[in-house]
Amino acid sequence: MKYAMKARDSEVYEAPEPYVRMISIMIDRETMGAKNLVMGWGELQPGRAIKPHVHEVEEEAYWILSGEGMAIIGDERFKIEPEMSIFVPTGTSHQFINTGSAPLRWIWAMAPPGNIAEQIRGMKRVK
Repeated sequence: MKYAMKARDSEVYEAPEPYVRMISIMIDRETMGAKNLVMGWGELQPGRAIKPHVHEVEEEAYWILSGEGMAIIGDERFKIEPEMSIFVPTGTSHQFINTGSAPLRWIWAMAPPGNIAEQIRGMKRVK
């Protein structure tokens, strides 16, 4: 069983147009045997956005590493900045928009894992 991984060694995928972003999977059933969560990192280039979406069963958490942007969680809209944690409850629409001049980077975790890892692995693998 594997217990640790460097970000540079993770699988990296590219989400399709018009919501292009990089998404990695670092911890899940396949990489480390995790049964109850999935975790990775994401990167969104300036001017790009993540499509508003809802997870019907899963809760999601983010830790912002660098960059800046706007988050829309349910009816709330707020600025994203480094060292910020963000929680998205089950069934709540959420979206990120990179409003800055540098990549917006974050770590994400989801529980229970649902089928998000399979959805990500269905995207174009770039590393």
